[in-house]
Amino acid sequence: MGLLSWPRVFDISRETSGQLAEVSDGFWLLSTRHRGGGFSLFPEVDNRAFVLRLTDSHRGREVLVVINATDPQQSFAQLDELSRQLGIPVAYVFSCGGAHHGYLAAWHEHYHQAQVLLSDERIPKTRNGKKLMQLQRVSTFDVHDPLPMFRHQLAAHSFTGLLGAREYPSPSDGDANSFVRATAAMWQLARPTDHYDQLWLFHRASATTIAGENLAPYYSAAAHARLGWLLRKTLPCEQLKLATAIWDRNAVARGWQTITRWKARQLLGVHDAVGSCFTGDVATALRKLAIKAGQLGDQPAHDSTLN
Repeated sequence: MGLLSWPRVFDISRETSGQLAEVSDGFWLLSTRHRGGGFSLFPEVDNRAFVLRLTDSHRGREVLVVINATDPQQSFAQLDELSRQLGIPVAYVFSCGGAHHGYLAAWHEHYHQAQVLLSDERIPKTRNGKKLMQLQRVSTFDVHDPLPMFRHQLAAHSFTGLLGAREYPSPSDGDANSFVRATAAMWQLARPTDHYDQLWLFHRASATTIAGENLAPYYSAAAHARLGWLLRKTLPCEQLKLATAIWDRNAVARGWQTITRWKARQLLGVHDAVGSCFTGDVATALRKLAIKAGQLGDQPAHDSTLN
């Protein structure tokens, strides 16, 4: 392998809560704080936007791509400044799976030249997703070829065969921020019933896999120690863990077969703690995780939350 073929240096220690941080050449993380659905009773967790500088083969120029639209009040000013400094527009904003679309209308309005891309299986069927699909510049991925304009820079796989929570009323959709609503949402999150999809990506230049939410958040030892007692008991420390149930074992196995061919050295999730990521032989680690959960190979099925 020639010198220019080696992945660029990746430094997760540059990530800082509330700040747009370049962790590798042309790869920024914007870590914001987030309560699922806007419920005040839900625990506050980290919520990352991934910002990539890529060459768009369809437009014939460099663009900024945002994966996971985060809270506009924590995001727009910094991203606008980055775009101004680079002289590169925000050209694509997309959800990373069957959820995470609550802020997309605001992003669509603010970045009026950007294409908004949605996963195909669940979002267009939700109340908010139906509204988004009525807008210009909003479309769904091709599940078989999600991002052809970036084919030589990103590998992409739409991970189907998963189960997620049934849609529930939430404050982010204008519903009540009440104990009853929050409890009902927690119940549905704990008992996934709806077909769900997650987009996984591999950024070739930095050898980084961006995981969907069928992978649980990753916590470094330092970040885990800062959690409250209940969360420390609930969330794994420096362990990879599957978080989503499945309905189509064959589709899920095909997903793992694709993803474990990527030669990644870092693995990042949307809700990982700030400054946390799995580093090492990502393909082998994910393969072992999927086999242990019965989602890959001939091993018997087990609870999909096995770590």
